[in-house]
Amino acid sequence: MGYSLVLTSRAIKDLHQIVAYIACSNPIAACRLEEVLLDKADLLLINPEMGVAVKRRAGVRFMVHRSYLIFYRIIPITKEIRVLRFVHGARDLRKITF
Repeated sequence: MGYSLVLTSRAIKDLHQIVAYIACSNPIAACRLEEVLLDKADLLLINPEMGVAVKRRAGVRFMVHRSYLIFYRIIPITKEIRVLRFVHGARDLRKITF
């Protein structure tokens, strides 16, 4: 049995904020970006370890899509890929909480 993808409430909030911000100037691009970020997260179901381990954050990994980072954790016991955050790379990543 494979993994299931779970978006945390914080990841959903991040995604909504990103989309809302971009939609102010380009609603079509905002919808496209939302789809692309979710599709990128779905790729983790095929290869959960495709992302890079985050130093000093045990068990947290990330993958990149253009300027955005998708932070996630692999939960082997429950067979989940838990998406923790969607974050723009220009943010101060030291201040990001999971």
